[in-house]
Amino acid sequence: MHLPVQLFQRAALLLLMTAGISLVGYAGNPDNPLSFGRANAWETFHSSIVDGGRNGGHCLQIKMTITREDVENWSGDKGAATRAFLPVDPKKKYYLSAWEKRAEGTGGLWIHVWAYDRNNHAIGDIIHSLDRHYVDPENEWNKIERAYIEFPPKTASIRVCLETGTPADKKIDLKIDDVVFREMPVPNPRAEPELRVVPAITSQVILPDTPLPENTTPGEIRLTGARGEYEPASFVVTAPDTSDLEAVTATAGDLTSADGKSHIPAVQIDLRMVKCWMVGGRNWTGILPGVKILRPELLLKDAGMLKVNPTEKANYIRLNFPDGPRYSCVSNAEDEVFVRPNNEGLPLLNSKFPVQDASELQPVTIPRGTNQQFWCTLHVPENAVPSRYNGEITVKAGKKILDKLPVRLTVLPFELLKPYYISSIYYKGELGGAGSIGAGNYSNSKNEKQYLAEMINLREHGVDNPSIHLWWNNPAETERSLSKILAIRRDAGLDNRELFIWGGNTGAPQTPEQLNALKAQVKKVLDIAHRFGAQKVYFYGIDEAAGEKLLAERKAWEIVHQSGGLVYVAATPGIFKTMGDLLDIIVLQGSPKKEPVSSWHKKGHKVLNYAFPQASVEDSELYRRNYGLLLWQNDYDGAMNHAYQAAFGNPYNDFDGYCRDEIMAYPTVDGVVDTIEWEGYREGVDDVRYVTTLQHAIKNADGKPQYQKTVSMAKAFLADLKKADLYKTDLDKTRRQMVDYILQLTEKK
Repeated sequence: MHLPVQLFQRAALLLLMTAGISLVGYAGNPDNPLSFGRANAWETFHSSIVDGGRNGGHCLQIKMTITREDVENWSGDKGAATRAFLPVDPKKKYYLSAWEKRAEGTGGLWIHVWAYDRNNHAIGDIIHSLDRHYVDPENEWNKIERAYIEFPPKTASIRVCLETGTPADKKIDLKIDDVVFREMPVPNPRAEPELRVVPAITSQVILPDTPLPENTTPGEIRLTGARGEYEPASFVVTAPDTSDLEAVTATAGDLTSADGKSHIPAVQIDLRMVKCWMVGGRNWTGILPGVKILRPELLLKDAGMLKVNPTEKANYIRLNFPDGPRYSCVSNAEDEVFVRPNNEGLPLLNSKFPVQDASELQPVTIPRGTNQQFWCTLHVPENAVPSRYNGEITVKAGKKILDKLPVRLTVLPFELLKPYYISSIYYKGELGGAGSIGAGNYSNSKNEKQYLAEMINLREHGVDNPSIHLWWNNPAETERSLSKILAIRRDAGLDNRELFIWGGNTGAPQTPEQLNALKAQVKKVLDIAHRFGAQKVYFYGIDEAAGEKLLAERKAWEIVHQSGGLVYVAATPGIFKTMGDLLDIIVLQGSPKKEPVSSWHKKGHKVLNYAFPQASVEDSELYRRNYGLLLWQNDYDGAMNHAYQAAFGNPYNDFDGYCRDEIMAYPTVDGVVDTIEWEGYREGVDDVRYVTTLQHAIKNADGKPQYQKTVSMAKAFLADLKKADLYKTDLDKTRRQMVDYILQLTEKK
């Protein structure tokens, strides 16, 4: 469900916050003269200065309910404001941060920075939000920040605006504290290129012109993995301040075991570049007109596939037509290629949008003084001999070797089990035709090459049971497509024992004729599915139905069960009383909570999660946590997020639909372009695989005297992890602890 952007805008609470002091005095004062405890610094409107700040002092609190009348008659007199301006130097760079604490259901803090010229005429809204996790924990202080802010050349002063909003009939309870705005120090000139290893799965943002995070090292890549596992690593090459670094390449060599007897070929090390491009805000409902933010997201073999014009804030994508490549702008509301006739979307055919990445890593030029992040994904072969392996990645600029980065891999001696939970995702691809890139929130036609490539990509990212988009209410469509789809899934290594069918839905038939037709449609699907080894086939109900519309589905769901099928659908927990007896799997949105899960489990039914968040948030750690151990903590039976690919216009254009596209891996004519968030999602699945393996090891060792002490310690570890605050937990350390317990419990004694 998508709320109109205008509703958020009109219901927003605007707080203009500035201070009447010199920038020099402000920037150099560690006591922060913009404290909410300063007398007469604030004029408040429907908000108040209260106790309960981060460190026990004062803070600003906005606590009220937005009524329908407020939305219709909105004016900017709610919040708090001061009237002075902050002078700035457009030749310098600045840092801005604040802390927020929001009650459950309250929208987070947005910070706007308005720039003014010497005559106090507004130049524009320079910043719409700061960097934050998409979903920070509620009722805790969370920091949002932005470093190295630049202002237009004519800027003389700024005003910093704090804003939060909510739709009508919702409550706001937000505290704000410790707002900081200061000049950034000028770094020392860099005479030589640098290479540093950086965390791969992280919420930290690495942009071309920002300093690297503090937790970087000049040393080596160290990885640990089980056979069959994919493990990520990352490093950054920074060009000197004096000249561009041209024709930069990275090449991996073979890995060799400590005894020299075993090898892992270099082909198992996939190297890509992290491409920063303009995206629409920080969450999938967060597109505001004109808001374009530079974010690292795409993992490319060829950086030239996409060019970014920072002045225009525009992305240009390369299309490989038969008569030669052409670049097309994909950053405007009116897309150059995808045209929406009569507000209806049409598939963006491969022939009209021939986007394609290279098969091998291509040289890239790194402009002087900027960063280029590289991504390394190491696949541990299924037949790898458990051992410690050594190798290296050679980084060159032209023919000159910049560095030889050591790679250390430990291959674990135990089998990593599949996750205990259902690992699925809403997949909208349909098999048929010459293929398309898909567009306009419609299903995406795929040729067989595209379909197979995407199924393999899903399996490689831990999703072994994506939904099948099929208009199964049409028997002819079922006959035409389903056998081919299941054969492709089988060839890609996916699990066909449980199938999730959607596209068509059960509907709400009432007459005998309608019910008999539904029964025939269900049996048609089941007949084909059983030929491919399917044991359970789930049919989708009406998406997010409620009230009478929901109750009208009872007869349909009964028919599905009588015919040998099962039912699943996205809905709210409240439907348990009326439909819980017939709904085999419910897909719940938002923050996972234990309360509704137990009721469904008592019925023998399952609960999956989606929309925490939806796809496309450029934050790998977020997806690792929220679709990994967080689901295990709350006893969920799996994940089915929306979506693998769901575009509201051109999938490469965040700005031509009513909200940003929801995409984990971007489609091409012959495969996909992976993203950093998709890599993080896989790590979340792997975390659950390690939990599953540890629980299995505990079960097998329990009762055996030689393991009993370790069993007790491992059980205590999992009990603590079950209630740990994952927002404050080092997930890499947690993984290492699980590995250690598994090793102790599986070694022969």
